[in-house]
Amino acid sequence: MPKKLFTEIGIIKSFNVSPKGHYEGLLLEGSSGTVQLNFPRESRPELAELAPAGTEIEAQLVADETSEKSCHPVFEVVSIRRKGGREVALADGNGSGARHFEGVVERLNYALHGEVNGAVLDTGDFLHLKPHGARAIKLDPGMRIAAIGVAKPTSDGRHVLEAQEVNGIRIEQKRKAVKKHPR
Repeated sequence: MPKKLFTEIGIIKSFNVSPKGHYEGLLLEGSSGTVQLNFPRESRPELAELAPAGTEIEAQLVADETSEKSCHPVFEVVSIRRKGGREVALADGNGSGARHFEGVVERLNYALHGEVNGAVLDTGDFLHLKPHGARAIKLDPGMRIAAIGVAKPTSDGRHVLEAQEVNGIRIEQKRKAVKKHPR
């Protein structure tokens, strides 16, 4: 089951630095006090330039396992939006990142065999559900989408969105059968 996504608004107090020298998180002063927001591994190094200390941000978060020794609540960052600025989806080591995304279905997309396997949203991003996922949510043009999943960047600046949950409906991640090779 996917982790519950929520929003926190506050001022960046400072960045936490890893022993390898890159930013691994930040401290945010919000309405409930100081919280720690951890970045996925290999997150974007330009984040501190886009949202330096003292900047007000809105962050999409998921709960993290907080140690008894923690000085404050700890969360994983999915995306950050600078007040009045663009959203920065944080990435893991292969250039994709789990995030919350929304949009309206502009048109359906079809797999090579002709079955609906997702949709292109009004953002230009491709929401990939596979045929069983498209059937599960009754995908239709004009439908509003609120989803959680993994975003893979494309060469044109858009994303392929591999949805794990759409409009509150969990999308089963069916695996392909793997043929065993004779030895």
